[in-house]
Formats: sequence, C-alpha cells, structure tokens
Amino acid sequence: LNKIDARIMRNVYSMQQLVIKMGPICALDYRAVILPLT
Repeated sequence: LNKIDARIMRNVYSMQQLVIKMGPICALDYRAVILPLT
C-alpha cells in the first residue's frame, strides 16, 4: 500500500511540475481535461 501511495504522490508531483512549466494556459486545459473525469 505504501508503494502505491508513493507512486501516486510521484505522479501528482510530476503533473504539478508540468502545469507550472507550461503556464496558466495549460493549467486551464488541464482543468478542462480533469473536470469531466471526476
């Protein structure tokens, strides 16, 4: 369970890094992709 948790945290962290690098426009696209999934 800890291994899975660490993997999820790493994925979330890398996604956040991508959003920060890409900038606000990509953050909006990212939101537009995530919202329909939830």
